[in-house]
Amino acid sequence: MTDCLAPLCDQHLYRMHRSMTIPQTFQGCMGDEFCQRRHHLLIGYYGGLSSASAPEIYCATHFHSALYVCAYDAKRDVRKYACPERGCEHVAEWVGTGNRFVDHPA
Repeated sequence: MTDCLAPLCDQHLYRMHRSMTIPQTFQGCMGDEFCQRRHHLLIGYYGGLSSASAPEIYCATHFHSALYVCAYDAKRDVRKYACPERGCEHVAEWVGTGNRFVDHPA
């Protein structure tokens, strides 16, 4: 499913680079040349300097699938998370100002 998956870095909110060596993994981002964040389809975001800052969010339908940041609204400080499973329309929002998680199952 990584063919159309394009996660955004959960720290810098820029598109991540596909790893050439680790299958189903994205590493670093276009927003910071020294970015050490990684995203794997099964475990979500990890690595970098502050791995504790990312909420661990999993799909309510596909419990083994870690959601990824697919969009960011800077004006409202809202991150949208999506499921990497083909055909799944599960979307969740993380509201930054109140650190609230809003789930929108398909």
